Amino acid sequence: MKKIYYILMVLLVACNSNKTPETTLKEFVNYRFKSGQSRSDILKMVTGTVEERISNMTDEEFEKFTEVESLQRKKFKVNIKNCEAEKCFLTYTVGYSDNLTDSSYAVEARKIATLLKEGKVWKIADVNNVKTAIDTKDAIEAPVEKK
Repeated sequence: MKKIYYILMVLLVACNSNKTPETTLKEFVNYRFKSGQSRSDILKMVTGTVEERISNMTDEEFEKFTEVESLQRKKFKVNIKNCEAEKCFLTYTVGYSDNLTDSSYAVEARKIATLLKEGKVWKIADVNNVKTAIDTKDAIEAPVEKK
């Protein structure tokens, strides 16, 4: 009986441990690649600029923002971590591919996420794109402006 009690206590402590900025960011990125995202679920993970942007989106804009059916996440890596007590900057790389179109491509984006600690919870406050690379087997044709 003592062994069962000990195992339950260990599991309870492990499940309630504070998340790190890295795990918070990874969970956010993973959620962004899932179908059926809800505004309320995303708003629980964000604060600051990101919260403001998502709150102010129309339903149509939010639907487009969460449209990920053809995308599949291939890579996630935190490259640089610069943290203080209540604020953390994470430079990370996310790679994904498009699986449902005739013209398949792979994207690798490097971004900087700002996370703020609210109580015991880290939240995404801002995300800025640093660099994006797109690889495709097909030729990319740029539209030509007519004068």
